[in-house]
Amino acid sequence: MLGCMAAFMMTSCLKDDNSDEKEKEWEEWQKKVDTERRAMVGDYSGFMYYNFDITKQQRDSVAMSWSAASDTTIVFKNVPLQLVVNKMVGNDELKEAIAAQGTVDIMAMAYVNYQYYSPIQMYLFPDPIVIKDILVGGQKVKVSITFDTYDTSTGYPSYAKFMMSTGEMVASLYPKDVYVNNDRKAYFSPLAASMQWYGKRR
Repeated sequence: MLGCMAAFMMTSCLKDDNSDEKEKEWEEWQKKVDTERRAMVGDYSGFMYYNFDITKQQRDSVAMSWSAASDTTIVFKNVPLQLVVNKMVGNDELKEAIAAQGTVDIMAMAYVNYQYYSPIQMYLFPDPIVIKDILVGGQKVKVSITFDTYDTSTGYPSYAKFMMSTGEMVASLYPKDVYVNNDRKAYFSPLAASMQWYGKRR
């Protein structure tokens, strides 16, 4: 009986030691991730790449700037709506009306994937692009463009990566659906419509 009690106590101690080690490893891991999250805050400049001709696998780019306003928010600035709807499917009149609206800022919430910390990897959840009082079919309507995310993904969730050692960031957004008021009127093939930012922190 005493032998059994001793064995049980030893086993219990071993489990406690393992738990302490795992907790310390997690704390160190968390510190590294938090360090990179703080490091990514700032302004970036580079290019936005988009598909010019998907059948010929041709891509083009335009100079672009964006910012990580905090470790959980990224703002892509002055994005041409003409490029956002470049590969929109379903309604040519609507497509032209959106493209004529100029540029827009896209804000995305960033959630860190804690499985990695070099580079830091994030799921992005962009706010829908909302355009009010746009003239379509002779009527003023509200248009909303949504994006594919981790929660809604059909295989291409929006994401970003940041490398602390070089200050480089890559981010990809995948337009998904277009709504006029509350009705779905057009859509995107996410891979064809993908927009990818690549650049460095200033």
